[in-house]
Amino acid sequence: MRVLFVLKQLGYIRHFDSVVRELAQRGHIVRLACQDGETQLPESLTGIAGVSAVAWPAKRGDQWVRHASLVRRAGDYLRYLEPSFVGANKLRARAFEKLAGTLSAHERVVTPGMSDAALALTADERDRLRDLVATIERAIPSDPKIEAFLTDEAPDLIVITPLIDLGSGQTDIVKGAAALGIPAAMALFSWDNLTTKGIVHDVPDRILVWNQRQRDEAITFHGVPEDRIRITGAPRFDEFFALTPAASRDAFLGSLGLDRSAPTVLYLGSSKFVAENERTFVERWLSLLRQSPQPSLAGCNVIVKPHPDVNRMWEAADATRITLGSGPTVSALVSRSLNDPQAVVVQGKFTAAQLLYECLAHADAVVALNTSAELEAGILGKSVLTLPAGDDVADGQENTLHYHYLLKEHGGHVERAATMAEHLSSLAAALETKTPAGRSPFIAEFLRPISDGRTPTVVFVDELEALEQSGSQAESRAGTRASPLPRPTSEGDAGGAAQKTRLDYDGCSVWLMVSSPMEAKWRVRACAKEPWTVAWLERLTETNVLYDIGANVGAFSILATKRLANRLRVVAFEPGYATFARLCDNIVVNGCDASILPIANPLWSTTALTAFKYRSLDPGQSRHAMKDREMFRPKHNDRDRATERYVQPMLAVALDDLMRSYSLPVPTHIKLDVDGAEMHVLNGARELLRSSELKSVLIEVDRALVDEVSALMATTGLQQAAVHNREHKAHGPLYFEFARV
Repeated sequence: MRVLFVLKQLGYIRHFDSVVRELAQRGHIVRLACQDGETQLPESLTGIAGVSAVAWPAKRGDQWVRHASLVRRAGDYLRYLEPSFVGANKLRARAFEKLAGTLSAHERVVTPGMSDAALALTADERDRLRDLVATIERAIPSDPKIEAFLTDEAPDLIVITPLIDLGSGQTDIVKGAAALGIPAAMALFSWDNLTTKGIVHDVPDRILVWNQRQRDEAITFHGVPEDRIRITGAPRFDEFFALTPAASRDAFLGSLGLDRSAPTVLYLGSSKFVAENERTFVERWLSLLRQSPQPSLAGCNVIVKPHPDVNRMWEAADATRITLGSGPTVSALVSRSLNDPQAVVVQGKFTAAQLLYECLAHADAVVALNTSAELEAGILGKSVLTLPAGDDVADGQENTLHYHYLLKEHGGHVERAATMAEHLSSLAAALETKTPAGRSPFIAEFLRPISDGRTPTVVFVDELEALEQSGSQAESRAGTRASPLPRPTSEGDAGGAAQKTRLDYDGCSVWLMVSSPMEAKWRVRACAKEPWTVAWLERLTETNVLYDIGANVGAFSILATKRLANRLRVVAFEPGYATFARLCDNIVVNGCDASILPIANPLWSTTALTAFKYRSLDPGQSRHAMKDREMFRPKHNDRDRATERYVQPMLAVALDDLMRSYSLPVPTHIKLDVDGAEMHVLNGARELLRSSELKSVLIEVDRALVDEVSALMATTGLQQAAVHNREHKAHGPLYFEFARV
């Protein structure tokens, strides 16, 4: 199985390292497609056979690129008007700020309170707006650029994370996967994602969640059908469950310069979004500890471990790096920036799991406001205490749903105090007892709910394999995914099912009649697919003659002549009968009948009867093949007729013979795209290729034929000028430019 793991940032893979390794161990190929452009594997995955990284296309490639994000951010904002999120002021403000920024091209200044104005909407009004957003989302088609990338990568399965960022463009990956029939799964990145981010705008085949609470969130807040959800547990914690101490308590505290005999409190910092002013709170909290009449508080060690995304806020001039441990080594940046002889600040990276483990293992109690590290504390069975810090410090604490899941009054493992005095009393009791709280049943329920002995990593990979076996549910996703509809540039029906659709070229208006999937996916996006071909065509002049060999539906033939007001003469060769008919349609629609000569004969090395085997009978299709076979050979039985693609008898012509017989104008330039038949066509045009009137040739070359084509072209007086290849298509054809010097 070939798995394409699409990540907003490569750093996100740290939560799925164990999944990637398990997939590789089972013999699967894993490609990490990173939207931040990073392609260097992290150290944790370097050297694993079958694992590699590739950059994901940054944005959509069609006209919806300006609108899709706006529609999705509108939907994401609307969710925070619902009763369950009325108190989530900060989350609503963030969603509104994103929406306003997209709407105004980031020119509007959002003032406090603006995001709350829409709270006055009635339930009916909210419903109408949600329906409008959903209707527009369904009208947003699959993006040809993304489909092209997925086609090149050819995955058997796609895993997407996080999918629910505000205005997430990853929704387009779900659409592309559905359009191509590739099974797709959403992998939950963190414990809070389903209640603090955007919504699932287009439901993939699977939503993989940690536990029953997240399953309920997916159904209630995102409208995910229950049969799409699978509970796996949280793979990101599997490695933490398996860790052991790298140093003794005395060695660890000694390396930090702390009293080995004193009780130790670990303060776990929150993210910047949750508690932007947390340092002020920590300083005030530490001051109250030291003023306490309780010796355990006044004399305890305090280790403050900031959240990795706010490390800069805690930078200090006296910071020094320490390393300890005889097995797994621990590296940390340590400072005494709190001006307390028994308090240190210990900083580490997101990937420093062993450092977090050491801090927790050697602490007697843990204090935190709202951070996922409270879950790691629960794994080690530590007493975890919290208290309301106030919105001036942590406005992402009390008003978030996920915070309350952890509290003991809701079945969790975190003890909440109503006041600072109550908190200090509980903390003193925890330090004086010196008895570990023990692992709460909540930890198993929240992180490892599957009780059959499999780790979440194994369950997760088992679910991916099962999804790949069952295939895409695109056919049954009506109502939960956007249906590809005609693009907005379409000008309606033109004498049947075909629609007049504009080519993706700004230099002049080129219209293509579109009715087949191939035309919709590839032909109207020809310029984005081959920008070097466009640049080459734009160098042609009115006095030139272009041979477009393998013209398909004529996108490049028409572009070349229309940009010069039909004064460039083009001879367009296309043997496929449905595609040739569409080529003629497009010539007529664009008014190019006086400047383009269409020819239906295939070009070959000799002039002879041959056969043309169709890959598909749809217009716009490619990768057909010329065959050597007896003409008019009858099918032996009905089974032959049912199983064999149409093989059409044809008169193939050598280009040199054709030019002599019909006095065709000598081309100044040739574009050749014949899907593996390059050598046959070139061998039939050796005389023309040596002509001094021929100035340049652009050839799509199958990689297996590069040496043969290069050797033949070296005999013509044309020299290689440039080589191009399609983005992300490591094994696809190359595009050679040859020019006569």
